[in-house]
Amino acid sequence: MWAIFGAISSVFLGTYDVFKKWSLRDNAVIPVLFFSTVTSALLFVPLLLLSHFAPEGFRQSLFFIPSIPLEQHGFIFLKAVIVTSSWLFA
Repeated sequence: MWAIFGAISSVFLGTYDVFKKWSLRDNAVIPVLFFSTVTSALLFVPLLLLSHFAPEGFRQSLFFIPSIPLEQHGFIFLKAVIVTSSWLFA
């Protein structure tokens, strides 16, 4: 079973790399990364709003987004710096 998941993961990662290189062709890195981040964040905005304003009915859902402490926001920022540097050096 893990081999199937590994193969599926490889397909998605390969597709991600192909589209990343294709989107960076003749474009600057920072604007492409910014718009990629904004586009994916827009997919999570409805889930975030539902989790914040209607937590009682949404808490048992798989898509519930819990609140996190400030320290974890720092870890997310660190990950963003790592991803940005990865894109810049790739």
